[in-house]
Amino acid sequence: MRTFKLFALAGSAFLAAALATPALALDPAPNSGQTQIETEFLTGMVPHHRSAVVMANMVLDKGTHAELKTMARHIIDDQQMEIAKMSQWLQDWYGLEPPSGTMMPTSSMSGMMPMLHGRMPDMEAAMKDLNNRSGADFEVAFLSAMSHHHAEAIMMTGPVLMGGHHADLFTLAENIAVSQGEEIRQMDQWLQSWYGVQRPLEDPVMAMPMGS
Repeated sequence: MRTFKLFALAGSAFLAAALATPALALDPAPNSGQTQIETEFLTGMVPHHRSAVVMANMVLDKGTHAELKTMARHIIDDQQMEIAKMSQWLQDWYGLEPPSGTMMPTSSMSGMMPMLHGRMPDMEAAMKDLNNRSGADFEVAFLSAMSHHHAEAIMMTGPVLMGGHHADLFTLAENIAVSQGEEIRQMDQWLQSWYGVQRPLEDPVMAMPMGS
């Protein structure tokens, strides 16, 4: 009976430990530096992509140019697919779940883009601002805000492209840098040809320091 009780207690302790332990990392990077690069990128880019999807969905309701709506649909489709991939990699490689919502963790922002020294566009404020605009005013604000947003994403790819470990993540980061760079150029051209506007705009919403 004593032996049975010991086995029962041991089994209960093992079950409790298993339930408290996060999912195992099946394929982590081989060193802590690469692990930090990849986990900061993945935990930052997933909510960053979500905010792009929210903004692009506004174009489908508020946009006036068909070309812009077509781009918005591509942004939604591409970034939702990338969110799914990155979420799965984060879980498979590191046993982590991505953060919820559209706000990047502070650690990801400071780690991936230290050159900004704490000054990051306030995307929550930008999305609220976009929601209050319509017509040409909305499109000008969207084209400026999404160009800023894409520029952030391109900066975030740098550490992965220079020092990441997983080939799949390298390819995704490379695709983000190339495709979003092309979209920035296209949006700048539309700002100029449709509205005679050239970036950078005087836009206090996109220039607020973090935590303001």
